[in-house]
Amino acid sequence: MSRYVRKTDHGVTDWDNLIAAIKEIKIDFKGIRSTAKAHNIPKSSLARYIKKINDTNKDISTLGDDALLKLVKSVSSYATPSLIFSPEQEEELVAYIKRCCDHYYGLSIADLRLLAYQFANKIDAPYPPSWDKHETAGRDWYYSFLQRHSSLTLRTPEQTSLNRVKAFCKENVELFFGNLDNILTTHPFRPSNIWNMDETGFSTVPTKIGKVIAIRGIKKVGLMSSAERGRMITMALAVNAEGNSIPPYFLFPYMDDASPGAVGFANESGWMCQPDFVKYMKHFIERSNSSLTNPTLLLIDNHSSHLSVEVLDMAVENGVTLLSFSPHCSHKLQPLDVSVYGPVKSYYKTQCNAWQKNNANKVIEIRHIASLVQKALDLALTPCNIKAGFQATGISPFNPNAFTDSDFVQAVVDDENDKVIAAESEESNMELQRRILINVPEIVAHEETSTSKTSSTMSSILSSVGPLCASTPGKKCNRGRKPMKSCVLTSPENISEAKEKEKKNWLLKKKPPRIKKRGY
Repeated sequence: MSRYVRKTDHGVTDWDNLIAAIKEIKIDFKGIRSTAKAHNIPKSSLARYIKKINDTNKDISTLGDDALLKLVKSVSSYATPSLIFSPEQEEELVAYIKRCCDHYYGLSIADLRLLAYQFANKIDAPYPPSWDKHETAGRDWYYSFLQRHSSLTLRTPEQTSLNRVKAFCKENVELFFGNLDNILTTHPFRPSNIWNMDETGFSTVPTKIGKVIAIRGIKKVGLMSSAERGRMITMALAVNAEGNSIPPYFLFPYMDDASPGAVGFANESGWMCQPDFVKYMKHFIERSNSSLTNPTLLLIDNHSSHLSVEVLDMAVENGVTLLSFSPHCSHKLQPLDVSVYGPVKSYYKTQCNAWQKNNANKVIEIRHIASLVQKALDLALTPCNIKAGFQATGISPFNPNAFTDSDFVQAVVDDENDKVIAAESEESNMELQRRILINVPEIVAHEETSTSKTSSTMSSILSSVGPLCASTPGKKCNRGRKPMKSCVLTSPENISEAKEKEKKNWLLKKKPPRIKKRGY
């Protein structure tokens, strides 16, 4: 199929005008010349259509407009070229592509062309001989397929770990919104008092590199960087649902000058630890004006540095309610991750490139990061971006139905060891196919409710040749560690549990080391 685009309107037919002219000639018995002149249609073209309709020996007075249009197109010299797949088959192919995307295994251009070739072979559909030569569908078919289905487009995906994919399920999301609903029912916080805090890292060598203009034909193009590997600092930022923020908190591997209004500390690693988070809580309480008379809600993740008893006691004394997200769900539930940190990192990369161009033969050091980050925050930390994150996650305005069933990928739960062993034995036969833990009952229900046997057959054929296959989960970990969930960290039950855990850890540290006896 050619990708040629017309540059003129010569030969383009106005089908409605043509149908009206044909009806006047065949039903009202008007002349071809006068009708062609009245409808601004070439006489020879109109005469050719009338002759071909006469050859079909059909009475058009009994046909509706749609049936007549179909008849005229069938006898037209410019009929639509035949397609490899029927419209029903292409709809099944589109549904399979969307299903792969929903399960975080989106198909690339090469994957789609290979899938189309295998699908055509499986259903014995006629296709060009060039497909067999390259064992893949042609590029012309790919571009035409995307033009016919405007709901599909080519996007750059974000890498998402398997733990995040499995953890973001309906149960964990409902647990978080249930806790949030209980808090908002007890204390109806205003948007200005609903905060979200999270840490992120900035390196002296940005990881994202944009494209540059270069000479055509050159394969490798270099770009100056500060070092092979950069050094990192941590920044903690808090924003509220009203679109405001407090000055950032920087944590350096050693003390450095931060931006005006920001707070900077240092430790040996440059990562957030429990003593550093205590300092940050003092910074947050001071800047947010939180108190018992002006309580605030702070949404944070379940990192161990946030769970010290000292932080929980300080939060309770100053009217701060701490609510944690479900583990590995912050990429969907946390406003900062959804709409703020992406633009900040992009602007930071731009600022680093501009700094290097303005300071030739110099390298970006840790002491430069804070000022570069502050410039990026001035551009990205807008009220519009902040509010969009709270709205998209359903936190403010409160919307527990912000995520639908299509947003969740649920793992198959199966504790029987024999099924696990059977799945491991079959792995060698399908090692080239990618895996995803999917909800098998949901697929069975979908096939049972299908109204068309052909549609169900096409779906099963695509499942057999496609790269997405169901997989049995591996054995559960037996490390004995209690899984974490979303909870109100400042609740009396959680604080007492944290104190008992801290006391237990203190006793273990005080316990004298065991002396091993040597055998003689």
